[in-house]
Amino acid sequence: MGSKEIEDSLERLDKLTQEEARMASVEQLKMAHNVDEKVMGVDDRVRGVERQVEDVHGDVRDVGNKVQHVEDRVQDVGNKIQHVEDKVEDFREDLSSVERRARKNARNIEKDISSEARRVERRIRNLFR
Repeated sequence: MGSKEIEDSLERLDKLTQEEARMASVEQLKMAHNVDEKVMGVDDRVRGVERQVEDVHGDVRDVGNKVQHVEDRVQDVGNKIQHVEDKVEDFREDLSSVERRARKNARNIEKDISSEARRVERRIRNLFR
């Protein structure tokens, strides 16, 4: 072969190589674009999951606040029950005091009645003498 033919062959080979390199670059760009789209899709899904997690976290916080409110109300009820128990205890103490005075008064009345009965009995005996 002549040098002209070799040069032409090399030139065609160079053009083919450059064309092949361009085609490979285009394929790489397509693949990169596809990867980008997939990453963006995954990224969007991750953001969606993050939003859902934030929503759940907000719901959990709301439930926590409601539970705290219930605990506060239960504590209030407990305090009121304690207050009622204290009042009942005070009432029992007052009742015990009233019972003691009533027993004492009853004994005094009994003594007075016994005394009066003895006086009446003496008078009756004196009448029949």
